[in-house]
Amino acid sequence: MTAVILVGGADRAAAQPSGAPGAAAAADPKRSAAELAALREKLDATLWSNEVTAQRHEETFIKLWDDLRASPDQWKVLGSFPFQALHVGELAPSPPRDGKPTALGLEEFIVGPAKRKLSADDFKGQLAALASAGYRLVETEWHHSTFDQPKDGPARSTVSMTLHVVREKPVERIVVKGKIDVEWSND
Repeated sequence: MTAVILVGGADRAAAQPSGAPGAAAAADPKRSAAELAALREKLDATLWSNEVTAQRHEETFIKLWDDLRASPDQWKVLGSFPFQALHVGELAPSPPRDGKPTALGLEEFIVGPAKRKLSADDFKGQLAALASAGYRLVETEWHHSTFDQPKDGPARSTVSMTLHVVREKPVERIVVKGKIDVEWSND
């Protein structure tokens, strides 16, 4: 059985210009569920193809986020995330805001240009060092912010992420916020 669910009174057909392919057919209340499913499939392959491809790529980070939430060992999950290389920059103290230091003794850092390349094994080693120093990854967020599929090159995405890391002794809390530029392989 196929159901058509409208949230907030908008659907894909309504979002299309009135002259868009399938707009009038999707708006016809007499269409059967099978006809609407066929229409959606056609539109997903044409009008919405880039969005469908973006969602397929986004699933990689949705799975990572789900796996991190479900696991008691987040470092292990993060260390098993497949990638070919991770390019990272060096940390540098952030300049004071408005010429004033941050409140409550907080330190703020920025990451410079990516000059260092980590392999998956190097990354696992970094995570193992954090775990052995008593750091725990307690919360993460991953959002697929942008997607681009050029005709003559690999797909690229920007993924916004936030990591919350804590350590009991000495007490320390770290929040890492940033954007990851992803170049997708065809694998």
